[in-house]
Amino acid sequence: MKNAELLINVFKSYQSYPRTAVSLLEEYHRSCRLQREMIREAEGHSGIMDSNGDGVTNGSRHNGQTQGAGPLDGEGQSLKRALQERRPVFKPPDRTCFDDGAVRVAPVYTDEIASVVLAQLERQTICVLVSCIPFRLVLSNPLPLPCSLTSWYTCDSCCCPHLCVGLQAVTPGGLRNTFSLYSGCSGYDVCLACAVYFAYTAFRSLQAALLPPLYRPLRLVDETSLIIHSAERSIFDSGNGEDWVHLRLRLAPINLRLCVWELSNPAAVADTVSHLHAVGDGRGSDGGVKCKAGITDDVGVGSHTQIPFAEEYASLPTPPESWIEYCTIAPLDVCRERSHPGEICTICQEPLWKASHRKVSSSDTTSCGRDGEKSTNTSPVVETTCHHLFHVDCLADLKQFSISVQECPLCRTQNFLEHVPKSYEYDVVVALRDRSYKVDGSSGSQGNGCGSGTGDADIAYIAVAGLVSKTYENPLSIAVCEVVRIAPGQVLVFEVG
Repeated sequence: MKNAELLINVFKSYQSYPRTAVSLLEEYHRSCRLQREMIREAEGHSGIMDSNGDGVTNGSRHNGQTQGAGPLDGEGQSLKRALQERRPVFKPPDRTCFDDGAVRVAPVYTDEIASVVLAQLERQTICVLVSCIPFRLVLSNPLPLPCSLTSWYTCDSCCCPHLCVGLQAVTPGGLRNTFSLYSGCSGYDVCLACAVYFAYTAFRSLQAALLPPLYRPLRLVDETSLIIHSAERSIFDSGNGEDWVHLRLRLAPINLRLCVWELSNPAAVADTVSHLHAVGDGRGSDGGVKCKAGITDDVGVGSHTQIPFAEEYASLPTPPESWIEYCTIAPLDVCRERSHPGEICTICQEPLWKASHRKVSSSDTTSCGRDGEKSTNTSPVVETTCHHLFHVDCLADLKQFSISVQECPLCRTQNFLEHVPKSYEYDVVVALRDRSYKVDGSSGSQGNGCGSGTGDADIAYIAVAGLVSKTYENPLSIAVCEVVRIAPGQVLVFEVG
C-alpha cells in the first residue's frame, strides 16, 4: 500500500513538473516575480515591485530597467537601497548551505533588452568564473528532472526555489556537472532573472572598456587581475618592415586564456565623439553625448542612447576569430628549463610547448620566448608538487568533472596543486594591420601620452583580455580587460600599485 502511494505521488509530481517554457520571456518574468515574492517574505515588505516593474525600482529606459509607477516614500527608498545591495553574484558570500534563504534580487529589464539577451543565452555557452574555477553553463528548457522527482532546483545565485528552466553547469562532454559548491547541493544552476542580469551587466562593462571616451578597465570578478608592465611600439617608414606592439603583462588566475587584438577604427569613433562635443547637437535625452557605436560619455553610470539594443549589442568591437593570426603569445614558463624537448602533457597527449601560429618577421627585434623562439601556446604549463608538468587548460577541463579533484592524474599525490602560482606572466607581440603612414622617427616617450608628431589616426588601440572560455562567445566570456593606447615609436612603462 505504501509503495502504491509512493508511485502515485511520483507520477503526480512528474505530471506537475513543467516540461518546457513556451516563451523564455514569460519564464524570465516568472523568475523576476519569484525573486520579489521571496524577498517580500524574507524582509516583511509588501511594496516590492512585481514582474511588470511596479514599485521600488523606479528605473529608466536608459539603464534598461523598467519605469516605476511613481515616487517612493521613505520606506520605499530604504527598501530600494536594500535591494541594490543584494544584487545576484556568481557565488553569494552570505550563503553557506543549500536553501539557506539568502535571497538576492535582480533588476527587471525591458522586454527589448531581455529578448536580445535571452536569444544569446539560448544558442550560446555561458562561461563564468566561480571561486577561480571556470564553469560552462548551457540553457536547459527544462532542466533535467531531479533524482527524487519530488523536489525542484534552486538558483545558486539568488537562492530562489522552484526553478525548472534555467542555465545549468555542464562538463566538457555536455553532461550535467554534479560538483558541490555549497553544502547539500549538487551542480550549479542559475535562473533566467540572474542570467539576464549577469549578461547585461557584462555587456555594459565591456562596452565601457572597449569604446571611447572612457576605456574603463574591466574586472567582472574580484579574484581576477590584469597588470600590464610595459608596452613598446615599432618605428618604420611607409610600410617598410612590420609594425608591431610588444607587451609584457601578468594575468591571474592562471586558468584564464589571454586574448589580445587591435580594435577596429578606434580613431573614427573617437573623432565622432569629439565632433558631437564640438557641435553640441548629439546629446541624448539624458544629456549624455552619443558616439557612433551607441554609447554615451558616461556609460556604465546608467545613461545610454535610444538606438535599438540589438544594434548596440552587435556593434561591440569584440575579438575577431582570426585574432591569433596577428598575435604571438609566449607564457614565461619557469619550468621550461626543467622539461625535455618534445615532452607532452599526459592529459591531452599534446606537446607542452607548441610552435608559433604566426610567422614573425626577421626584422622583429623583440624576443618572444627563449633564443628567439616564438611560442604561441596560450595555455601556460605548471609543475605540480610531485614534479609533473601539465597544461593549465587541461587541468581546468579535468576540474570541470569534479570540484573535489585533489589528486595528480599520474601518481595520485594528494594536494598536488599547492605550489602552483596564482598568476602568470606573458610576453606578447601584436602585428598591426595595414599601416601606410610615415612617422617622423622620434624616439618616443614614456607615460600614457601619445608622443609628438603623431595624429589620432596613428595611435594603435590594443585590447588585452582574459577569457574564461577557450574562445570568445559573449561578453561573459571576458573576465578582465584593458585597452592600451600607443603611438609609433612610443615606449610605455606602467607603474604597478
